[in-house]
Amino acid sequence: MPRADQSGGLHLPLSLSLGMQAMSPSLGEQQHNLQNVSSRNAGHTTGYLTASGGSLSATPSRLPTTTAFIESNQALQVLREADHHTLVYSRNPVYGALLQEKEELKIQVAALSTVNTALKQVNQPATFFTKREESSPPAAGTMFHDTSSKTLLPRAEILMPLLAADHPQILYWKVETYRSEKKKRKRLASLNGAPGKKGKQHAAKGKNIMMWYIQDDSGKKINGHRATDIRGLARAIFEQLLRAGEAPVVWSEIACDAQEFYYSEMCRRYPEL
Repeated sequence: MPRADQSGGLHLPLSLSLGMQAMSPSLGEQQHNLQNVSSRNAGHTTGYLTASGGSLSATPSRLPTTTAFIESNQALQVLREADHHTLVYSRNPVYGALLQEKEELKIQVAALSTVNTALKQVNQPATFFTKREESSPPAAGTMFHDTSSKTLLPRAEILMPLLAADHPQILYWKVETYRSEKKKRKRLASLNGAPGKKGKQHAAKGKNIMMWYIQDDSGKKINGHRATDIRGLARAIFEQLLRAGEAPVVWSEIACDAQEFYYSEMCRRYPEL
């Protein structure tokens, strides 16, 4: 369509210029100039004529040629229809950047999911062991552990130390006397066979060979069945520590929360410990 510029000139599509040559002598006089412009701008199929002051000038359009526009659309159509393998093997840079960003986001999602799961475990009440009723008061000589701890273990009860003078019927072992007695028993056991095998056989019959140093509240040594139950609970607690990520490689490296949890559960089930 014709259009006017700011100076009052008239712009006509270049495709209409040839038809106007027959209508106006002034346009016919400019034929030679139009041919020169057309030859210099052969790559353009559209343009405008500017009529101003009785003269006519041609201005080629900056739009892409019709052929280039069609080829561009065809290329975009090929990219839209290409599958994953085609784009990867063609080493398309845009698609490669999108794939890399996708993998980075997947790693971030996995990390955040792990953190979210850990936080849920911390905030949920533990159900592995039977909990005390909230209405029942704590047992004498115990106090509850601070619940602000970030450990994944259930809440433990810290046991107050007992005095030997309050329990004269129980034999309390010192380190040196315990080691001396242990060596003596080991020498006696070696004369009668393998101590491990003998210990298991005696425990099955109710005899306590391995935990000879543990006594009940009356000062009597516990039997083999109770000793077996104690060892079973100890293994179960260590399994719980392992699941919570609190199990130490050696006992001297155990964390404070894990140690309190172990002592609390063992003494809650077996007070003689």
